[in-house]
Amino acid sequence: MSAAEFEFRIEGYTPETLPMERIAEYLLGFAQLLGSKDGVHFGGVEKGSVRLVAKVDQEALPVVSPRVRSAATGEGGKEARAAYARLNEMLGKDKTVAALTLPGSRVIPFPGTTPPAKPIGPLRQPTSLQGRLVRLEGNGDLVGVGIEDGSDIAGRIVVKADLAKEMATYFHTHVRLSGSGKWRRNSEGQWDLELLDVSSFEPLEDEPIGEVLRKAGQMLPEGSASQAVKAIRDLRRA
Repeated sequence: MSAAEFEFRIEGYTPETLPMERIAEYLLGFAQLLGSKDGVHFGGVEKGSVRLVAKVDQEALPVVSPRVRSAATGEGGKEARAAYARLNEMLGKDKTVAALTLPGSRVIPFPGTTPPAKPIGPLRQPTSLQGRLVRLEGNGDLVGVGIEDGSDIAGRIVVKADLAKEMATYFHTHVRLSGSGKWRRNSEGQWDLELLDVSSFEPLEDEPIGEVLRKAGQMLPEGSASQAVKAIRDLRRA
């Protein structure tokens, strides 16, 4: 049986406009992505766009195809994932994109940027939030909690009813809520708090900033506060 062809097509360039050294770098990355050194062979560089062709022996095909598909989804072996990321980095630097056509006409896109992070979660992690307590609602075993903390977490905080009764006496004051947080990482690598199950809370003092600074100054050794002010002034003059 004839060898199967894998074609890596780089958009926006031709063999005449892309330097030979750069084509060689792409060839190396392509080979590292495919793996199976003894079963993968150079098939040529086709005219038109830069189309790098590899011929894969039928015996190696059951290994090469899953390797490439897994690398594109952030799974699979470390070397294949690294090769996929490296090709995307190269494309990003060259301000272009590419596509890899597998046997059977399946196409794997190369967006030319760092590949999306693999989503993770949900994971449970000890978590604390603080803000002004503005809402307690619900008539079941779990009560919804709302705090003003400058985020959109309101509505995703719950507490058991008996603890909610204790918290009610601190309505419209600042509190620290602690418990088990359910976190998830999205494909952009950002972590989001989906839910906080509160197991304890701590009321925080609502003191004017001037009073807080006055108390902090009383805790410093004599003379150190004026030294700190002088150091700040010196830095501003520098």
